[in-house]
Amino acid sequence: MNVKKTALATAIALTMAGGSAWADTSTVKGQFILDKTEVKGGETVNLALLGLTNSGEVDRFGESQGSTIMAVVNTIKGKIQGGDINPSNPDKGYFASDVKYVRLQQGVGRVSIYYPNDIVGSEETTDTVTVYLQEKTYTDKGGVEYNLIGQAVDKTITIKAGISAPAALQFISFEPAPAENKPNINRLSGGLKARMTAGYEGGQLRVRGLAQSGLRAANIIKLEVIGNTLSAEGKPEKKVIYQDTQRMVQDEAIFTLTSEITKAGTYDMIASLEGTDVNSLTMVSHDTLTVLPTLKPAALKLSADKVRITKPGANACKSTFPHNQVCQGAKITLKLLDEYGNDMEFGNPTTSTDVEKDLIVSFTDARKVVNNNALKFRIPAYSSVGVPRDGTDEYLGNQAIEIIDKNKTTSLVAKVESGGSGITNSNALVIKVAENSLTAETHEDFSGPQLAGSEFKAFYIKIANADGVPDTTTNPGTIDIKSGANDTVPVERNPDTYIVEGFFQKATGSKKYLLSDQAGNYGQVWVMGEPIVPAAAHLVTLRNKIGEDITFINTIFNKEHKQYVTSIAENAFRMVDAYGNAITENVGDFQVKSSAATITYVNTAGGSHGEPGRSPGGVVEVRYDTVGSKAFAGEDTITVTFNKPALSSKSIMVKTMVPTAVAEGLDRITSYIDTNDLPVNSEVALKVETLDQQGNLFMHDNLVVTVTFNEELGDDGAAEGEEGSEDGAAEGEEGSEDGAAEGEEGSEDVKEVVIVPTVYELIEYALTSGQCRNVGGTYENEKCSDTNADRCINNIGYIFTEAQGCLRQEEKTVASGGRLTFKTGSKLFVVEAGPRAGKFSLTFKDANKPDIKETRIFNVTNEIIVAPGKTEDECRKEGNLWMDEDKACKPMPDRSTGGAFVIGADGSQKSSNVRITGGTSIEGGDIAGSGAAANLSDTPEIRFVGNIKFDPDHEGKKVDIIAVALYQPNPFLTGIGGGVYFSLQEGGIAVYWNLTDVADIESFYDDKHTIVKDEPKVVEIFKGKFKNPPFVASTLDVWLGYRLDDGTIIFNPQSIQVTLLP
Repeated sequence: MNVKKTALATAIALTMAGGSAWADTSTVKGQFILDKTEVKGGETVNLALLGLTNSGEVDRFGESQGSTIMAVVNTIKGKIQGGDINPSNPDKGYFASDVKYVRLQQGVGRVSIYYPNDIVGSEETTDTVTVYLQEKTYTDKGGVEYNLIGQAVDKTITIKAGISAPAALQFISFEPAPAENKPNINRLSGGLKARMTAGYEGGQLRVRGLAQSGLRAANIIKLEVIGNTLSAEGKPEKKVIYQDTQRMVQDEAIFTLTSEITKAGTYDMIASLEGTDVNSLTMVSHDTLTVLPTLKPAALKLSADKVRITKPGANACKSTFPHNQVCQGAKITLKLLDEYGNDMEFGNPTTSTDVEKDLIVSFTDARKVVNNNALKFRIPAYSSVGVPRDGTDEYLGNQAIEIIDKNKTTSLVAKVESGGSGITNSNALVIKVAENSLTAETHEDFSGPQLAGSEFKAFYIKIANADGVPDTTTNPGTIDIKSGANDTVPVERNPDTYIVEGFFQKATGSKKYLLSDQAGNYGQVWVMGEPIVPAAAHLVTLRNKIGEDITFINTIFNKEHKQYVTSIAENAFRMVDAYGNAITENVGDFQVKSSAATITYVNTAGGSHGEPGRSPGGVVEVRYDTVGSKAFAGEDTITVTFNKPALSSKSIMVKTMVPTAVAEGLDRITSYIDTNDLPVNSEVALKVETLDQQGNLFMHDNLVVTVTFNEELGDDGAAEGEEGSEDGAAEGEEGSEDGAAEGEEGSEDVKEVVIVPTVYELIEYALTSGQCRNVGGTYENEKCSDTNADRCINNIGYIFTEAQGCLRQEEKTVASGGRLTFKTGSKLFVVEAGPRAGKFSLTFKDANKPDIKETRIFNVTNEIIVAPGKTEDECRKEGNLWMDEDKACKPMPDRSTGGAFVIGADGSQKSSNVRITGGTSIEGGDIAGSGAAANLSDTPEIRFVGNIKFDPDHEGKKVDIIAVALYQPNPFLTGIGGGVYFSLQEGGIAVYWNLTDVADIESFYDDKHTIVKDEPKVVEIFKGKFKNPPFVASTLDVWLGYRLDDGTIIFNPQSIQVTLLP
């Protein structure tokens, strides 16, 4: 047969490529026991994997005949600890969208599934963990075959929001990149002041979460580095120049800065908890990152303090007014830039370059407006700022000989003549040389400081020619007066008095003012005036250190006084005039009031008042009691009143939220395991937690919990059970099989035997430096951080937690009466039931308060615990087979670990989230997944059944259910080779299929099936007697699926198989 005519035929043929042979194993079923079925994001669940014999005991000898027994564990949202992604050589598991193969050793295995915090939003979510056993055997042709053992089991895990978020964030340190070779900048008073070199990657910022609950925080932290810039309209605005997100581990988030930070400057740093208002901003702390230029110069930069000058006449340059203004010229500045265009003087006033020699710089004007010898500079070794040389100065145009032409603009370029190489010429400096110049004298009214927002006579303005001769008739037009605060005021000159008036809104301490005509016809002039000072107080705001207004303040719990405290800093107040100028003198006082709190002034200007803006200043503490008659919880409005008369509002309101007081101390001890019925020889995980009244983990360095065995069953019974076990065992060994059966049947006491379990504590240890590096972490200060979760959990003996990162795990035996310290509020135990049926108890109690305790009583049995029966409706809704003749629900085995397979009409292939399962029932027995066998000599009745869980995207579509069978005689037993494919239809109809076209596959049902959301389809594929003849020793494989109208076929590539023996 040509088995490769179609894509579907190829897929089926590849599925059938191996032989079929069974190894011997006594493991027939699996049982899977969880410790917790509800966790928080960042926590783990622990799953015991047990292979059982027919008698319900853990099968210690299931691999004795050469089989490998493994558990296939599939989780959609978790990460599996241990195991292997390949079934050919699976690892053993450990208690710590993932699929792992975990080898059972002597019938037991362990799996820990870790749920990252980021899979949970504000609402809880669930995960379905599917587990089943399979046997790895070798075929008689040398191939490998995997056979399902028992049925797959689904476990539902509820994952709630993760560990408590921090109440605040704090920058604690910065470590520069190793290549920088600079000292660490640690936290300073008033915030972290970090420094790095532009373009260097590898610097590390550490942010710590301050959780008032005391829980370790495991959340996504966002870092923003923010610079101050101007908008397109020229208004100040903040711009994020760098950002990153990291997960908090062990209360800290570590940010490794990249090389994309290249612009020199001092930037604000903000760390924030994503999705909340929690951040690092406070009233007193200002965290900054200063980016320094590199030490290697790359280019020259020219600048001037004017854009227009005048060509002086021969008689102009005298020291008297107005001649001195005509010859004022423009001050020229020459600087070095690094490779990123940064001014190399920034942050490095003394040693700003690595150049060891003076750089000799010359100037050339391509337009020949100025004399090329007018300027001569050098840049001293290790400096980045040019200075005049050879008797010249830094001014252009202050001597007549320096200007060649007028009414033109320069194109002046600086060039390094000697002393260095690889330094690019400067930008072309453009300065207009005008024929005449503005001149200005300070008005008598401007002989002292002026208030912002006031009008005053400022300057007398005239025009002078190149020789300094005033022009009293020409109107210069609108004049711009620019203050030291870059406050530019356009004014018109009084034609009679030549006076211009000032009206400045921005305060400035500078006395220098630059005068320019808007038309650009005259040389600019600098003139001296007086400072502009703030006007009357107008407004007070409460701000954080980056200038944002504060309307809400968090509270912090003070354990010593059992109070929630809100602190208001004096220097967080900013008093301004009507134009936004800060007022720092004569600001008056303020008082704080709250009807729900006690007000305390700490190191403030007075014992009962504060002073707005006082620096460094004190704080006002608003204290809320949590106990007693004044206890308060909820939102409170704090009122701050000011006594400065001119303020438009004499008070501001600030809100705070006071949490409900939580009773401290241990409230209860809780243990977690999803069943108290354990098979003989089983090994399970038991999680024990110490909790407070809110259900949060209660941790304390001195919290001691005692563990006792069989306390609830009586010490005498425990001793009796131990004593009697030896005799009973000896007697049973000597007796006959019948005697053993008789003992099981006739002695109720056997089941009540009190046994002593073996208990281990799984202890987690911090990693050594070498272990830390192996999991991708950074080891500093005897601590491993920034660990890679995936790399961690793929190392045997390691587990990952959100709170503490990667840890290694070891077992320590726990004896009855042992005392354990619950520093972290949680411990994980391994409990071994032992080889005998009976019962035992474990009791955990507070060593100081014995009435706080938790007891678990376990039944150790060799009887498989059967779940309660299902109704017909429940059975069908769950996708199982309802047997009308027995009025019983037959569970369908789940053998699909990766979804069904999709073949498009064009032959394209891809995976799918459809789940198609199936199996065979022989003589009305349980439905076995694959590898079932029957003897033809018995004329067995065999039923083939399947279950399709459809793609949700196909809801409402009408589809063809299809089934294909392959009948393949065993060539070694019959001498017949090859096989025959059939298309199956309801009622036992089988139509020969030649594999030439998937469209030839007949629909199983006469009518199309309409897909209903979340409603599986159970298909009774075939039911009948098999006998010889016509059947011979063979295998019969069945594939199930469905076909869309466009020809796309979805099917399960793993067949439902039965072996027919002679």
